[in-house]
Amino acid sequence: MKHVTFQEYEAAKAEILLGVQYKEDSTLEGNVIRKTYATKENGVFYEVNDGGRIEFWSDKHPESRIYDENERAAAEATTPEQVPGYGELLQEKIRRETKDFNALNDFEKFILNRGYLYDTEEELKAGYDRAWKASHGIMVTAEEFAAEVKSRVKWDKELDVSPMYEVLSQLVKEKKLTPGEVFSYAVYTWCLRKPEAVVFDCAHMTWLWKDGNLYQVYAD
Repeated sequence: MKHVTFQEYEAAKAEILLGVQYKEDSTLEGNVIRKTYATKENGVFYEVNDGGRIEFWSDKHPESRIYDENERAAAEATTPEQVPGYGELLQEKIRRETKDFNALNDFEKFILNRGYLYDTEEELKAGYDRAWKASHGIMVTAEEFAAEVKSRVKWDKELDVSPMYEVLSQLVKEKKLTPGEVFSYAVYTWCLRKPEAVVFDCAHMTWLWKDGNLYQVYAD
């Protein structure tokens, strides 16, 4: 079974969920979390999280792939003394103590999905605020966009995403992008170093505007 990077996993999920409404369902079997994200337009995205080893597939692409958070954590570890951050500790607490994952509130679901990105309580709450704004059609500021990127690209201290934000903001003014889609570029770290390629040949993928929506195009 093919192992993929975090960016590839996020991109696969975005292909199904980006710009559409979806229903999320979760079940717990022992330590295994099974989740589905059902949409009317793009079918269903499936994932099985077994202690950080995430097997995923979709109706569009039924072949299973694996993203392993444990492998990523090992690769990013810099010293033996490295300890889990605030968000990661809460994430593990929710996984360990939750009996009914469907009963989680939005903030708890956010922690379960993305808590490991945030080292402090302040960063976690700010991350949730950004996600909440995006999900409610509110444009994040340039500073918030940069903060979201930095939560995912911590190793690149010199990365300047202000040109990217300017390009995306203009697309919003032209009604080619929604505020939620702008935020997705930070979440999935698309085109950060090449803002002129926002639509085409981005992140080793091709994107196409059609009827006001962004679609991933697969070349033969």
